[in-house]
Amino acid sequence: ISNFILFALTLLIAPGLFKKVSDVNRVNSVGTYFKSLGFGLLLLIAVPFIAILLMLTLIGMPFSFISLFLYIATLIYSTVFVGYLVGDTIFKDNMNNYLKGLLGILIIEVLKAIPFIGGLVSFATILIALGLLIVAIFRKNVEHKEVKVEE
Repeated sequence: ISNFILFALTLLIAPGLFKKVSDVNRVNSVGTYFKSLGFGLLLLIAVPFIAILLMLTLIGMPFSFISLFLYIATLIYSTVFVGYLVGDTIFKDNMNNYLKGLLGILIIEVLKAIPFIGGLVSFATILIALGLLIVAIFRKNVEHKEVKVEE
């Protein structure tokens, strides 16, 4: 229930966040998921390590706390982001964003409840969420703007 509430509040406050992640999902192919898995694994390992190294210096300590806060927030939001992507991939433009997200989160939560598979689904959800957020943040514009040549 907490993921449903978190999704509804986030979609209400910042709908552009889900739109940006959804645009990355629609523009890119299945390779995006593998790319995001790789980035997610890299971030899952590197962020805590770098944060601990930053804690060793007085100047780096605030950056360390901020990065750990954002890291933990992303881990908490992972089911919400990936659930929305699952709903967006399955239902496309057939329903509104709230229903797509809620049904996608429901699918993820049901898969997490299955013994043995649930742990793998949780791990993959975290990796995909971390990676897709990085791809969404650092990607170039999705829209291909036409360049007008004046003569």
